[in-house]
Amino acid sequence: MPNIDISNFQGGISPKPNRGPEGSFKYGYGLDIRGDVDSLTCNQALKKISASTVTDLILCFVPASDGNLYAFGNAGAIYRINSSNVVTKVHTYAGADSVKQITGAAEYTCYDGANYVPYLFFATAAHLHRIKLSDAAGTWAGNVVEDWKAFSADDTGWHTIVEAMGDLLIADGQYLAMVDYESAYNSEALDIPKPHRIKTLLPLDQQVLLGSFIRDEVSEGNIWSWDNIAPSWYQRRRVTTDGVNAMLWLDFILIQAGEQGSLYSYDGDSVGRFRKLPGTGAFIHPSGMAVRDEIAYMGVNGDNKVGIYSFGADYRGDTRKLNHDYIISTGHTTNVRIGAVCVYNGQLYASWRDTTSGTVYGLDTVDTANKATGRYESMEVPGAGKATKTRLGHIRIACEPLPAGCTIAVQYRNNNGAWQDAALGDGTPTMATTGMTEGWFAVDHPEEYGRWCEVAVTLTPSGNTAPEIYSLDLSLEAVPNNE
Repeated sequence: MPNIDISNFQGGISPKPNRGPEGSFKYGYGLDIRGDVDSLTCNQALKKISASTVTDLILCFVPASDGNLYAFGNAGAIYRINSSNVVTKVHTYAGADSVKQITGAAEYTCYDGANYVPYLFFATAAHLHRIKLSDAAGTWAGNVVEDWKAFSADDTGWHTIVEAMGDLLIADGQYLAMVDYESAYNSEALDIPKPHRIKTLLPLDQQVLLGSFIRDEVSEGNIWSWDNIAPSWYQRRRVTTDGVNAMLWLDFILIQAGEQGSLYSYDGDSVGRFRKLPGTGAFIHPSGMAVRDEIAYMGVNGDNKVGIYSFGADYRGDTRKLNHDYIISTGHTTNVRIGAVCVYNGQLYASWRDTTSGTVYGLDTVDTANKATGRYESMEVPGAGKATKTRLGHIRIACEPLPAGCTIAVQYRNNNGAWQDAALGDGTPTMATTGMTEGWFAVDHPEEYGRWCEVAVTLTPSGNTAPEIYSLDLSLEAVPNNE
């Protein structure tokens, strides 16, 4: 059987384990698939900037016009991050609501009785709160107006806030509350039928889209359209999964719904599921998606494979690609919850909670001085054929001269079994010698056949340098399945 040469690495994570777009792979993380050169190399790492300052899970961000980033937590804490990434806890909600978590926030300019000035608005279970942005940059005590307005539904779920059609809109159970330019407040500007509850909002031209759910056990979500002119919503599209979690506007409307990782596209008329996120139990919080350079970045939660994923095309006409770009700074992909994702000062930010060993909270951004460890897992090769079995003979790596301190390790497995380490001819487990451009990895158990086999490569960087692989050459042998 001829060798298989893998030399295209920029197709992203495939929707299928044994077939997909050119250059796609079964799974990977920490890989740079959007570089100018088609090679297998590491992405930048994430670094924690919050030290011990962040003490709850940040659920929403506001990149404000005063140059600061504001973050709002699930225990009522509010943080200010400046352009030097100094994180300061500026306030903790102390109003009447017993449920203190802040599930929505936004900046909006409206009338203060004398002038039109920007405010920061944020929402807890039963109330909307605000502070002038000019005060938010300084001292909050005595300046923030807690419990400014009351909600009608007093919903303990999400109170996503967006500016749309010139007004500030706030999700509140079945209602959409509104603040206008004159600071007038309407707690029931729009309602959808009970028992539907609004979870996420998306401004879209001269309308707003509402994503709803009923409860976790009910497999129904809906997208509602409203233009602020009609007395009620005018279009409803059903999503047959456990509610709409998050929406984002790219060159199409990207929707994540349910807790099985379903991604949908919406064109203003029809809704269609087009792929699934990796891992089990995958979902995204309402503030867990952001756009940078026309690529969507998503904070994906679940039982495993948690982290920051990207989705989108690198240029017009290119295939949209899914990639697990970043693992949080603790290095964990389980027992982790991603709260919110945003782009501030041109860079990506993500909040998290890690319960691997105790409970730790944090705020990460991209570390421009250090690369991340990258992991590449190939497609099932030569494909899960029913007529033949396959075994590996060797795996050849061709790469740029290996930088000092960097290593390349190779593993293989058959039939989704346990990963086994491959080794160089002299028994060395990794390519680690500075300047190496080629490595031949032998398989320890060539007698093992399977219906398919896979190869995994782990690239370990050193500081801001990383290995760069140009091809993987797999020596394969196939025999009939009845032998």
